[in-house]
Amino acid sequence: MTTKRTLEDFRTGVRYLTDTEDDGEFVTSVELTKYVNEGIADLFDVRVDANPNLFALNGPKLVLNGPANSAYAWLLPNTFRQLVAVHIRDGGYQYPAVQADPTEYPELDVSPPERQNAKYFLREEFGTGIKELYVFPAIASADDIAWTYVPLSPVLSLDDDEFWGTNDELEYIEVYAAVKVADKEETDSENLVSRRSELKKRIRNATKDADLGGPRTIRRVRGRVQRWRGHS
Repeated sequence: MTTKRTLEDFRTGVRYLTDTEDDGEFVTSVELTKYVNEGIADLFDVRVDANPNLFALNGPKLVLNGPANSAYAWLLPNTFRQLVAVHIRDGGYQYPAVQADPTEYPELDVSPPERQNAKYFLREEFGTGIKELYVFPAIASADDIAWTYVPLSPVLSLDDDEFWGTNDELEYIEVYAAVKVADKEETDSENLVSRRSELKKRIRNATKDADLGGPRTIRRVRGRVQRWRGHS
């Protein structure tokens, strides 16, 4: 069962755990907000690492990132965190593409595979942080690419911004932030660190055992060939 907690709720909980006040001298609300968001990101890492398919969303329709390499390079959204799967349409069926190494680019450019044996790799543009999905052979229409990905973790900024999770997950965020506060104030954090480790283990185990058939956004891949389902 999940419940919600606002950013202000998190900050209040962290202050309680560390017996601190927002006096501007040690840990301010701005710093607490930063620590809470770091806790959310860390929680997301724990859960995604344990069961990435549970958080896989159907990717939106892609756009070619031309003109350079425009036949292969598809622009990924700025919410992209981790790729789960790529499928290529051929007729009424979709086939899973196989991950390649970027060093294979010259060979794939000269002798691209058939759609049934498509390959892909990820690339990040130096200096811009723009992420691209390279697909071989060249696909003329984005409608023929179905992909799933894990998005970035949410970020809370307003006092009433909400985060939903289980009791363990919400406590984990607070304890994670409380450890950060204790470390900054150079106070004993041993009990908090121990509690964080205990919660992390429970969350990881619960996530591994989670039912993949629950959320509608999850697309489960069974077998090599599937009927085409397109984009969400």
